[in-house]
This record gives sequence, structure tokens and C-alpha cells, in this order.
Amino acid sequence: MVCERLTRCVQRVLVVCALLLIGGWTAAAQQGTKIEFNTVLLTQKKNGWQVELLDHGTSKYGLLSGDLLVSVDRNDASTFGPLVMAAFMDNASVRAFPIIVVRGGRRRELVLYTSDGKVPAPKTLGKKSSVASGAEAPEWDLPSLQGQMVSLKDHRGKWVLLNFWATWCLPCQEESPVLSKLALAYPQQLQVFAIAVQDEHKKLEDFAARMKPAYTVLESGDLKSEVAFSYGVNSGMGSATVPFSVLVRPDGTVAYVQGGYEAPSPLEKQISDFITEK
Repeated sequence: MVCERLTRCVQRVLVVCALLLIGGWTAAAQQGTKIEFNTVLLTQKKNGWQVELLDHGTSKYGLLSGDLLVSVDRNDASTFGPLVMAAFMDNASVRAFPIIVVRGGRRRELVLYTSDGKVPAPKTLGKKSSVASGAEAPEWDLPSLQGQMVSLKDHRGKWVLLNFWATWCLPCQEESPVLSKLALAYPQQLQVFAIAVQDEHKKLEDFAARMKPAYTVLESGDLKSEVAFSYGVNSGMGSATVPFSVLVRPDGTVAYVQGGYEAPSPLEKQISDFITEK
């Protein structure tokens, strides 16, 4: 589930587009998270998404059973949560994506297009996301609700979960207990920051007083803030899509990216697996 302030636009950067276009999908947060699109079943693996054809056909959209989908639109598919992966499959009905699969031990470049008719030439959404797995997480310095400045670099040596959210976003508020649960479950290993986007200080204070979160709420200002652009929360077209979560490793690199919220939350299992090194 994803909140939007303005109209959806296909011509957005990767993260924003992937979070907007999720209609008609099912996603189950369980062991080996699975999403289904028509007769294609995708199962989340450590290095990407495993393909299974449910109708036992020989091929579907150029995919074969056993394919491991490792790259979509020139982005690392292993960093995609179920909502983001589902969004790409759904959006492939209106735009062709360049993809890479591992088939028989070899990488193959294909084009994903799920509509009938001739497959159009693939067009990427733009520059690669700055929060791709393995990339250095963009630095930031932001104020807490108490006015204290907090920096990402000050938390090297610990896992850091960044959750971009807003009080005007209902799914964000529904996700709040999950963030508190994670903060309390891993107090020594994990620092959780909820970075408010396009919000008002008084509303944030009221939220904190009501919810008493076990994590730290930070203010990023409006959509023109550097952190909103550097993490892809602002597409540059005047809109924000939240919630959006980024897990940062102790060395400062990105481990996992997830957009949207659903219950039960796949975020809990993903973070548990990373921190406990499963």
C-alpha cells in the first residue's frame, strides 16, 4: 500500500515509479516471499527473484521456469522488496523493461513486456537509484523533534534503518508499531530513524506524543531537501511517495530497500535475516 500526494507518473525515477504502480497484485510476506502475476510466480531469493510458470508453459513474457531475475531496468533486483518487484511486473504492461536473468548458469539480457502485441524498445526511467544495494548510503544531517542535529555518519558500526514517512500517510502510521518493534528487538545492533517528508512540526509532535515511538523522528523539510532527492523520495516532479525504507549496513553501504507497507510486514523478516546473518 502506497500514499501519494500527486498524480502518478510513469516517467519517474525507479523508486517512485515502482511504489506507485502496484494495482492488481498479491504479495505474501512469508518464508521466501512470493508474488504472482497471471501465471508467473516470483519467489524472493538472496540474489534476486526466482521464476516459476504456474501453467507449466514453456515460456511466459520471455521468462522460463528456473530463471533467476537479477536485474530490472538496470537496477539490482535483490534489493527489491515484494511491492517494488510487483510494481515493475505490473508496469511492464505499459512499458518494456531491460532485464537480466541467470539461466543455466549464464546471464542473459532480455526485455520484459507483459502486454500483447509487438514488444517495444525498452526505455529506462532515468539514472540508477542512489540507494542500490552495495552503494554508499547518501549522508545527511537532520534535526530531531527536539532540535538536535543527527548525522548518518555518526552511526557507523551499527545497522541503521531509515524510514521515509509522513503524518498525512495512513500506511506510514500503520507501519509505526513495526518500526518500534524492530528498534526494541535490536537495541544494540540497530538504530531506527523515521525521516518525515513534507510535514509540519506540530503534527509530528502530536504524532510522537500519541504513539510514543521507540525510534527517533527526524525532519527533512520540504520536497526540495537534499535527502529527499538523494534517496529518490522526490522524483523531481513535485511529489513524494511514502513509506519508503532503506537498511544501511554498519559500513555505510545499502543492504536493502523496500517501498510501501503491507501486513504482515516483510521488513521485519528482512532486517532480522540481515542482522542475524541468515
